[in-house]
Amino acid sequence: MTDRKKEERRRYLRYPPDPTEIVMVQFSGEGDQFAPEIAALPSEESRGGLRLVMLNRKPVDGVEAGGRCIVKVASLGPQPAEVRWIDVDDGEVVRLGVKFLDN
Repeated sequence: MTDRKKEERRRYLRYPPDPTEIVMVQFSGEGDQFAPEIAALPSEESRGGLRLVMLNRKPVDGVEAGGRCIVKVASLGPQPAEVRWIDVDDGEVVRLGVKFLDN
């Protein structure tokens, strides 16, 4: 698939995040209390989701596409999300895309 066709499928405009922004992520449980398990750097944002970069450590090493998580971006409250894709770069760095879900 060409890059142009991929771009045409996107529903929302992508934009670069603030360089000082950190995203907190929780992969386990969906309780009432947000308990972040790992920090990530956003490399791309949109109204519908994020592309994140993080170290390949627990709990990330067990995450698969289709899994659920909760993300907290900047001053926004925790948001439920779905892992859409995951890519392990060199064994140490993981890039993953998350799509925000309706509450």
